[in-house]
Amino acid sequence: MSGIFPVNPVLLVDDDEVWLKSLSILLRRRAGITNILTCSDPESVAAMLLSRAVSIVLLDFNMPNLMGDQVLMNIKNDYPDIPVILLTGSNQVNVAVRCMQRGAFDYFVKTDDADRILVGIQRALRLKEVMHENRLLNSGFLNETGPQHGDAFSGLWTRSFRMLRIFRYLEAVASSSVPVLITGEPGTGKATLAKALHSVGKKTGEFIHCHVADHGDFLPDVLCGRRRDGILSQAEGGTLYLDGIEHLSRAGENFLTDLIDSQQYTSMSGGTPKWFNGRIVASTSVSLDLITGMKRLLLKFSSHSVQVPALRERREDLPVLVDCFLDEASQYFAKTRPTAPPELLTLLGTYHFPGNIRELRGMILDAVGSHSCGVLSLDIFRAKISGSAHERAYDVPLAQFPGSRLPTLAEVQDILIKEAHRRASGNQGLMADMLGLSRTAINKRLNKGGIK
Repeated sequence: MSGIFPVNPVLLVDDDEVWLKSLSILLRRRAGITNILTCSDPESVAAMLLSRAVSIVLLDFNMPNLMGDQVLMNIKNDYPDIPVILLTGSNQVNVAVRCMQRGAFDYFVKTDDADRILVGIQRALRLKEVMHENRLLNSGFLNETGPQHGDAFSGLWTRSFRMLRIFRYLEAVASSSVPVLITGEPGTGKATLAKALHSVGKKTGEFIHCHVADHGDFLPDVLCGRRRDGILSQAEGGTLYLDGIEHLSRAGENFLTDLIDSQQYTSMSGGTPKWFNGRIVASTSVSLDLITGMKRLLLKFSSHSVQVPALRERREDLPVLVDCFLDEASQYFAKTRPTAPPELLTLLGTYHFPGNIRELRGMILDAVGSHSCGVLSLDIFRAKISGSAHERAYDVPLAQFPGSRLPTLAEVQDILIKEAHRRASGNQGLMADMLGLSRTAINKRLNKGGIK
């Protein structure tokens, strides 16, 4: 594993220094826990906790001068959020009950199976993460003032309150390893959000982007690796981003569900199971209602999920996105930044953008690529919008006609003129494009209907 895990250390307290050393080795080798503090004097625990934050405490029960249950009470009085696991050399039910009553997270006999102890430690670390997230979420952390880690979200230009709340939510849950699900239509920026989550979480490992559809039934093999390290090994201590979980096979779904449950996997070459101390982030462009047969897996992502709005649901972002993409395209083609015509934003505001932000970026890239000088031409934008108009149904019915009487053709014309006027914000050129009429004809109909 690269880097340090967890961010705050695990504190081991035992008067037996040989046991401290062996337990430290076990945690490093079997659980990937590298951030460890040891203490052989129970009376020094208070000073250590005062000097730095810790994730959890593993505490021996039988120690001279100060017994473990007394140290436990001191810790829980001063630091109630720190999970404490008691370890003892003998299986004494009355001792276990007393420690649990005084706030111990768990209780193990030192001779217990090592895997049982390691699973208990992992559960305690998860609890600490969840408690930290809940404090942030309940302390007004989610507001609309923008993210605290602006650099991490620098590639996600927005003025939408919905997007800002997503940024703040991801900041609140970034430091933990709880799986996250990001849903949204294609082109909304799900992969960019996953990278931002990785960056804010200050993960010590890498961000590994895995396209699920590329691997099919062989995804478990690719994750575990055969003759060389697999994707899980590459993402150790970092983030594994599974792009398109709707494409998971049954084998892939079962493997991923078990991995999240146990945090362990076995490489294809066999051997001792390995712990995975990275974070799993998954995304899908399909509505969860349409993903069948994945209930067990989707439940694992139920704690943390975000729905990224489509571009048509955040049209207030069009001005800032157009501005940023014009700069980006100008740099790409090494051209002087063109001037955008005043009608551009009005025209784009009439479009439903099935490809979302990715489509808008492509449209501007094409327009700037073919641009020579002066004001940017609207031809490419008009061609794209008019070319796709016949492919979609209307978002809402233009009008409803109750009763048995249908409107006359003249009345229908008036309805269409008024709707085009609304969509084009009164721009007669755009209205003409929408309705296939000349500007002169549009002007006559507006004057006839008294529409201004």
